[in-house]
Amino acid sequence: MAWRFDGGAARGAQVVAVISSPVNLAVPGGDRRSVVYLDGPVEACGEALSALRGRELLGEVLTVQRGARISLDGDLYEVRAGREVVLSGALLPDRACCSMPSNVWYEPLASEDSGIVGNSLVFNCVVPELDLRFQSVGENDAFVGSFTW
Repeated sequence: MAWRFDGGAARGAQVVAVISSPVNLAVPGGDRRSVVYLDGPVEACGEALSALRGRELLGEVLTVQRGARISLDGDLYEVRAGREVVLSGALLPDRACCSMPSNVWYEPLASEDSGIVGNSLVFNCVVPELDLRFQSVGENDAFVGSFTW
């Protein structure tokens, strides 16, 4: 999951959380473990991390590191965390959100204003702390949008 905070006390913070769980993340209080990557002003990052922990999205946070980068340029998106987490792609050009609803495992975890499905050209994830390693190419596997808590 990735967040770029554009307002409030967390303004300027970028947070990427790699979250692992044996159950679907939509299940409240599921057994979750995460590694969190931050970038931005120190105080803003602290506020963002507190807000996310308060919503119990992250579960047990194993490590917090610097090195988050989130960009959205027109229809192109890119998320980087550390050296080995990369998600980049483009929003679906026809905005055909969820034309295969059986492949949507759960609704986004926050109400969003304009969520669009993204097609990830590259999705590499290597997080040794979570014993996690996978790669995906050319999948409609991202929700991109803005929301307010």
